[in-house]
Amino acid sequence: MAAFVLFLLPVLALTTIPAHAEAVLGHGHRQVAEHSLAVTEFTTAVNRYLELHRLLESPMAHLTRGTDLEQTERTREAHRKAIVEARIATPRGDIFTARVAADIRRELLIAMRRAQIAEADVTQVALDYLPALPNEVEYRFVDRDLVLLDTETLLVVDVLEHALPPEVAAGPAPRLNEEDLCAPEIPPPAVQGGPCQVHPELPMCWS
Repeated sequence: MAAFVLFLLPVLALTTIPAHAEAVLGHGHRQVAEHSLAVTEFTTAVNRYLELHRLLESPMAHLTRGTDLEQTERTREAHRKAIVEARIATPRGDIFTARVAADIRRELLIAMRRAQIAEADVTQVALDYLPALPNEVEYRFVDRDLVLLDTETLLVVDVLEHALPPEVAAGPAPRLNEEDLCAPEIPPPAVQGGPCQVHPELPMCWS
């Protein structure tokens, strides 16, 4: 009987290991699935914005860009105002949704740990952990906040506050020229966090 018990104990121990491993693997699969859903949701929202961006762009914009600076600025200003008017009721978080925000913060926490190990700049390492973007938009870090910027119209498309962990003290973000800042003549929309109140350290508007 004792021999049978001694034989049975290793068998029971072996049966508990796969169950624990299965739980760990299941958690990993859920994280991968959630990350995939978040990236898809983010990409869909960015593409939705770009469809509007391209729809409202002047067909002649690419022909005059860089050849006539005054005409280029007038065209850009008209494009900027058109986008602001079209998205006047769009709330903050249209692109950085709750799912996307949680996923990005999780990815940036990993980036911070990798940067600490490599003794590298967190904001540079972080770019490798963020979803790829089309040419018309790019990421900017302002302190711990992550900004999605339309580089052609210089509009802030959306902001994710506290994207970086509190341990990170990011360096100062590059500032745009005063003449390039968004100053729409139309009144700001009557929604919380309107265009020219997007971020205290970004003196520009978000569409």
